Amino acid sequence: MIKLDSTKVTCKCLTEEFTFTTTNEVPPLEGTIGQDRAIKAIEVALNMKTKRFNLYVAGPRGVGKTSTIKSLLTERAPKEPVPPDIVYVFNFKSPESPKPLILKAGLGKILAQEMVNFTKELKISITQIFESDDYEKRKSEITNKIQAEKEAVIDQVQILAKGEGFTLQITPQGIFTMPMKNGTPLSPVEYQSLPEEDKKIWEAKNKKVVEEINRTLRTIKRIEREALIELNKLDIELVRFLLTHLSAEIKTLFSNEPDILNYIKEVEDDILVNINELKTPKDISPQPPSPFPTIVTDPYAKYNINVIVDNSNTEGAPVIFENNPTYYNLMGRIEFKSQFGVTTTSFDLIKSGSLLKANGGYLVIQVLDILKNPYAWEALKKSLQNSEVKIENIGEQLRMDPVVTLKPEPIPLVDSEVILIGSLQHYYLLYNYDEDFRKHFKIRADFDTEMERNSNSIFKYASFISSRVKEEGLNPFNREAVGLIVDFGSRLVENQKKLSTRFSDISDLISEANYWSMQENSQVVEQTHVLKALQEKIYRSNLIEEKIMELISEGTILLNTSGSKIGQVNGLSILSLADYSFGKPSRITASVSLGTQGVINIEREIAMSGPIHSKGVLILTGFLRDKFARTHPLSLTSSLVFEQLYEEVEGDSASSAELYALLSAIASVPLKQSLAVTGSVNQKGEIQPVGGVTRKIEGFYDICKATGLTGEQGVIIPIQNINNLVLREDVVKAIEENTFHLYAIESIDEGIELLSSIKAGVKDDMGNYEEGSFYYLLTKQLSQMASSLKEYSKEKNNRVNTSKKLQHPHKP
Repeated sequence: MIKLDSTKVTCKCLTEEFTFTTTNEVPPLEGTIGQDRAIKAIEVALNMKTKRFNLYVAGPRGVGKTSTIKSLLTERAPKEPVPPDIVYVFNFKSPESPKPLILKAGLGKILAQEMVNFTKELKISITQIFESDDYEKRKSEITNKIQAEKEAVIDQVQILAKGEGFTLQITPQGIFTMPMKNGTPLSPVEYQSLPEEDKKIWEAKNKKVVEEINRTLRTIKRIEREALIELNKLDIELVRFLLTHLSAEIKTLFSNEPDILNYIKEVEDDILVNINELKTPKDISPQPPSPFPTIVTDPYAKYNINVIVDNSNTEGAPVIFENNPTYYNLMGRIEFKSQFGVTTTSFDLIKSGSLLKANGGYLVIQVLDILKNPYAWEALKKSLQNSEVKIENIGEQLRMDPVVTLKPEPIPLVDSEVILIGSLQHYYLLYNYDEDFRKHFKIRADFDTEMERNSNSIFKYASFISSRVKEEGLNPFNREAVGLIVDFGSRLVENQKKLSTRFSDISDLISEANYWSMQENSQVVEQTHVLKALQEKIYRSNLIEEKIMELISEGTILLNTSGSKIGQVNGLSILSLADYSFGKPSRITASVSLGTQGVINIEREIAMSGPIHSKGVLILTGFLRDKFARTHPLSLTSSLVFEQLYEEVEGDSASSAELYALLSAIASVPLKQSLAVTGSVNQKGEIQPVGGVTRKIEGFYDICKATGLTGEQGVIIPIQNINNLVLREDVVKAIEENTFHLYAIESIDEGIELLSSIKAGVKDDMGNYEEGSFYYLLTKQLSQMASSLKEYSKEKNNRVNTSKKLQHPHKP
């Protein structure tokens, strides 16, 4: 057992060793503090170019996961090559499947502008060509020539018909024959009045003429087809000559880009095929209201370039932090536009997502954000699996009936690193329940919540404060203020030899301390301002703690801080309320009677005990058996309970206190109520360390102070928890003045001696405890209880046998 003095219950930063007066003299922090393991893992992931070695950054909030990734990528990305641009172009062979082109960085934007200029010039030039006098002249020559050929053919038919006694009537519906008599066409009535023989002669002649007419019509159609071909050849000749000049500049500009040259060739071929559509474009200006509106499209629109990823202004590899990873933000989408109540789309309405924007670079996503968005996680895994990004709307996956829409060709995913940031719990869940996750995220970087406290880390704390001051324009901190923040870092992790790496909490304290310095019109943040910030933060959060203290002080919650009681001990627990936790003393009582049920955990009986607490109570039975039931069984029934506790009990940190209460109840020896106890115990009676020891001590101290310090009060803690003591200044002062005490123990025996002021006792060679010791009294009580239970059982059996004989007198 060690009684702790004030030098062992906290840690103080030696500010006189600082070589600066204020943080203005301290260089800003470079890099990340205290995360060497994580940094090494991150560097391995970023340096590996092998597929599926994506990175998962694990750790609680506030330890700098995102800021570290941002810092490392900001330094690394500019040194890496700029990835290519990605554009979508019209697929002339399969219009419903737009085709991607992967171009050198910056070429996408240039190509898009060149094609805009190309189509503008094309529109103007085509209009000029087909409205020129030269074109009309050449077109007229062809049409006149064709017309002459048609007339010559028709004249031949007319001559034949006239020779056979017919005249021809040419109408839009066709060519009709009419019989002639004496140079005058016969009317239908006159024709019907002719003799049958004459009719047969006319019909034979008509058949001959009609056959010739049909041959003539076929000839005319052939001539018309030839005319169209001639006209089309003329159009092609003129447009091809035009394209030779219009596309020459583009071909020269992109002479080293075969994909662009192939695309330009496809554009030229399409223009030559669709000259008639281009030379008489439909009016695409806004139409006046009409009961029968029509949807008009621009025939030149398909020659546009849709640049979905533009890296013309990108320096190095892109770094994308996707803060809202919905399916569409991640994968891209196909947009639609509405015209007269009808939705339409085209290849230039395809939009890229962050996965494509980060292609060839880094995509950073908060894992919880992507898991909360439907379809996003599955789409990301599929893209990583296939090494390509397929842009399609969610409706395509859910639609029962297939609908004709765009199906863009997928885009290769090359040299991209996906970085997920989340908690360790989410990592384990994904690793255990999602087989695809472990395939694609093979490197984990673990961020720690604490680091070693040494001169180097303390100076880095000062550098971090200096960085915050410069970034936020805060008042500089003097050395005493810096020292107090360093001590606060140790208090956060409750370890004198460690410092917290939860720099979000440190940053909040820096901002609040600066606020209080400004309230006092101070140009420098001093120690008093940091203390004020800490006190105000506690005051904003400790309403419930104060209410509990009031209830204890006024006697509503029963708790003794003086005197002695049998079977009663002050236990300590932690109550956590969101961002604030505090120590809460509780009365633990034990009662004992004859019986064979052992130790009954009342909380467990009513389902208010967590599994760890229940385990701790069962260990107590193991301790009793091991120490006191080697020669005879335990002949008792006992119960343990946290008095006036109305929430679930979890954890084993009160198991030693429960054991003290139980031993006191069995031995009928009172225990000091001026001491509170924390610590778990094993079956061998060894005291084991627990968490939250600093706040537990402060919680009991506050109660003792409120009810009146007597100089006898204190707390018993495990000896392993000495380094976890980072107590408040007022508690340290009370220990220094000997008005409050701390005892560190290794075994139940030491605790018994402190609580009872009686020696625990050691067995002699006969296996008996020395007379007058605590364990002597306890074993004496257990022996008496065993004897009493034996006598009671014997008497009970005798009564039962007597009762049976009276009921069956003749039964042997």
